[in-house]
Amino acid sequence: MILDLGLLLQLFLWTFYAKSWRYPIAVVLLYFTRFLMSALYKMTYPYNYIWEFPGVYSLTVAYGQYSAFYFSQTIGISVINMLEFRDRKLRLAQWIMALAIFGLSLMLLFCRGHYSIDIFGGFIFGHYFWIFAENRSWIIDYALMKIPFHKRFPLFQTNCSKCKAPVNRWAVHLRNDFPGQVTNLKIDNEKIGIKIDDTPLAKFGSQPEIEREVEFKYPKTQELLPQSLEGVNNTLSLTEGQNFSLKVPPQPIVSNNEKDFS
Repeated sequence: MILDLGLLLQLFLWTFYAKSWRYPIAVVLLYFTRFLMSALYKMTYPYNYIWEFPGVYSLTVAYGQYSAFYFSQTIGISVINMLEFRDRKLRLAQWIMALAIFGLSLMLLFCRGHYSIDIFGGFIFGHYFWIFAENRSWIIDYALMKIPFHKRFPLFQTNCSKCKAPVNRWAVHLRNDFPGQVTNLKIDNEKIGIKIDDTPLAKFGSQPEIEREVEFKYPKTQELLPQSLEGVNNTLSLTEGQNFSLKVPPQPIVSNNEKDFS
């Protein structure tokens, strides 16, 4: 029941609030892999198999005799839901799911519903596919649907609260796959075209409403074009309609001001 409620809550959150395809990608990969394994090879049931139908239907747990070995898809989908709750900062739901997963694992073992390796396999596959979907969801989110970073991951932390160092997990693919992407800053209904070459930014591609003066904190700026732009203490003061090209070293550089990510 708890696992079913967690699944319904996650589906509700993704349907009405999520802007990334990370969750459905992870779920599809999990069940597709499970389908391939069950179709290619069938295992015998564990000794004294007593995992029978309790009289209550479930969305996540299948009862009765069925070929559900190799890894537990029930554990896998529950791990994915738990990781999604953690990413959304829903700590209570995260810990409730963790306790439910622990209880289900014990029940599956005591009732001979799975082999022990299936439980560990469910954890491994669920965690792996969630990480894979997190790192590759930009292919659908940004490359196909043009969803900006700050909408895909609104709770993503761009700077460490203690050392102020960048923690941009997408810097590598931004540098390699979008080295010369063009984005626009909207200032009082006037657009300033900005081309950033080889710059891995955290919120690349967003179009926020910003103030007339924009600060870019790049301490190792190599070149600014044209020279008419004023650079004082690593701060650029822009005027409407100006175009310029900004080149910085190929390394993650993330500003503390979220208005800079555009």
